[in-house]
Amino acid sequence: MKIAIIGGGYTGLAASYFLSKNKKVEITLLEKEKALGGLASGFKEKGWNWSLDRYYHHIFATDSDILELTKEVNCKLNFIRPKTSVFYSGKIYSFDSALDLILFPHMSTIARIRTGLTIIFLKIANDWKSLEKITAEKFILKTAGEESWKVIWHHLFNSKFGESASEVPASWFWSRIKKRGRVFGYPVGGFDALTEAIVKKIDKKRVEFVLNTEVKSITKDKSKITITSNNGRFENFDKVVCTLSAKDFVKITPELPHDYTNQLNKLRSRGTVNLILSLKKQFLTDDTYWLNINDKEFPFIGIVEQTNFISRSKYGGDYIIHIVNYLSDDHPFFKFNEKELIKKFSSHLKKINPEFDESWIKKSWVFKSSFAQPVFSLNYSKIAPPIKTPLKNIYLANMQQVYPWDRQTNYAVELGKKVCNTILKSS
Repeated sequence: MKIAIIGGGYTGLAASYFLSKNKKVEITLLEKEKALGGLASGFKEKGWNWSLDRYYHHIFATDSDILELTKEVNCKLNFIRPKTSVFYSGKIYSFDSALDLILFPHMSTIARIRTGLTIIFLKIANDWKSLEKITAEKFILKTAGEESWKVIWHHLFNSKFGESASEVPASWFWSRIKKRGRVFGYPVGGFDALTEAIVKKIDKKRVEFVLNTEVKSITKDKSKITITSNNGRFENFDKVVCTLSAKDFVKITPELPHDYTNQLNKLRSRGTVNLILSLKKQFLTDDTYWLNINDKEFPFIGIVEQTNFISRSKYGGDYIIHIVNYLSDDHPFFKFNEKELIKKFSSHLKKINPEFDESWIKKSWVFKSSFAQPVFSLNYSKIAPPIKTPLKNIYLANMQQVYPWDRQTNYAVELGKKVCNTILKSS
């Protein structure tokens, strides 16, 4: 059975890995970039021992699918308890525990108690389907109260989802609270090391990786499928798995039924522009790893200081920060280079750390992706596209299908496993 997999992110990699265990399968994985790993791919500067993810990543202790995969491919993980904080009203507050919530001075005692009880409820609740009928905003207002919504949650939702923030279901909020823990895992060597370990375990006799190849179209001719790319045609496939966004899948698959393409085109997502700075000095001096920005005047949603999570000795002694944004794909920042972003962000970085100066910056990089964050709507389970498409033997598998969970490498691996099972059962 000859299978093509379009996209070398973790869904495509996982699907290749699990399918390649079947001796009757022959796989060609097509990836438009020069490296595998998708949004989890990284880069390595001279003097660094570890690679750095282009977009920050970590693994939760509850991420069973990717944890199982790391064991199978013999990739070691470090588990660390980093500090998470929030920047509010000009100051950084630790936001890691019940005690932190109790000590947070910008809400009344009643609001803090209601917020804590809401989080406890979401931690123990399992019935997410009842929560997809109500927006996260209405749910939080009802359970935690208006004060909690305005102080803690409102800006975070707006920054992440933009004009769709008021439509996001409470089931998405449940998934974020339910799975989040205080201990984070990270592959020794970076996520590139995990990608390499997966590739090393895959039987190369059954899987061919074709990089720098952008798929332009998928077409069917009787029982066989042809893929056209910038590097020519790949023919005679029995099955094809596309891991691109729903809209990109529609663009390259002209034979899809009109009603189905209309449904896929209604699915929404957000992009990301991630500015990375290598600094001479520590930026978040209280050792915060993940800082949420609760200030609508800021042009970014968060700062992730990688070297408050992983020792800076792995990066040649540099201090590394990610400046994070989730944006519509027509946002002006997608046209900015790193120097323009630094100029835009610099005064706001000073508000977080008054000592910061642009002379601290040793090097900078900017990475952009138009598809990074699915935007789920009410009752999304009824419209989430299945893995099987209306075109026989053509499958769709992307982060818009992991609902109610949020985009994460763990769910990419889980989806890759589901694709494998779906294909083998239908063969």
